[in-house]
Amino acid sequence: MKKPFLPNLGKKNENVETLGKISSMINHMKLIDDSLKNLFLSEDDDLNSHDSFLLFRGKVAKRIVHYSSLAAECKDKILCAEVSDEDVEEIKQQFEYHQGNVERYKSKLSIWWNKKGKDYHRLCMNEFLTKRKSDDHGAFSESPEKKQTDANLKDTKQMMIEEINRMKNVRSELLESSHKLRKQDQIFNMFESKIKSSTELLFSLKKKAQNDTRYVWYSFFFFLSVCCYIILRRLGVIWALITAIKLVLSLMFYLVKFALGIFHFVKKANEEKGASGEDDLGKTLVPIPVTTEL
Repeated sequence: MKKPFLPNLGKKNENVETLGKISSMINHMKLIDDSLKNLFLSEDDDLNSHDSFLLFRGKVAKRIVHYSSLAAECKDKILCAEVSDEDVEEIKQQFEYHQGNVERYKSKLSIWWNKKGKDYHRLCMNEFLTKRKSDDHGAFSESPEKKQTDANLKDTKQMMIEEINRMKNVRSELLESSHKLRKQDQIFNMFESKIKSSTELLFSLKKKAQNDTRYVWYSFFFFLSVCCYIILRRLGVIWALITAIKLVLSLMFYLVKFALGIFHFVKKANEEKGASGEDDLGKTLVPIPVTTEL
């Protein structure tokens, strides 16, 4: 039996909290209502300058905005609350009263501005004219020092204008010089590309010239060798050299052949001498009888 009672108790507590919040909002709206009434009652006493007009209008507008925001929040709370019909009726009556007050105060502010707008603009114009008159009066009653200061300021202004014009001329000259420098840069780039191509061509020509000189020297040495050969052949030196070479080679061949013959002869003599020594040794040996014991 206690289980269904606990949720109902929680709901009642929530409803009590919601009603407390709604009542505090309504009390706050009552305070704002009283302050707006006091402002509209005291409007004729304080509105003597355009600043007071602006201050009054700002205060009223700010409080009306706050009033409307509280009314909207209170409406949301009433819709979300789950309370009895009697409480809801009483709260709704107070809410509708304050909601109507918001609209009434808005219309009242617009009516007030339509009435007092001309006075506000008149005060602004009067203040402007008085300020202008005071400025003109101050201009007529200038002291000599102030006149001297104004003259100095005018001279300074003229000097600054002249300096600005001079700087403009300098700027135009700098732009022209920069344009000329760009053109010169383009010309130099063209010259650089041409110089690069010419250097490459010169390197290729130099390489070809080196190859040509090498071929010339080779052909020159070949020509000298051919000339020497012809001269030596005409003089018979080549034939003599060939004959001498043949003689030297034949002598070397005969010497080698002679050395080989001597080597074979010595070897053969040594072999014959060794065979005769073995025969003499066999003759000198005495046979020894072998006895066997049984």
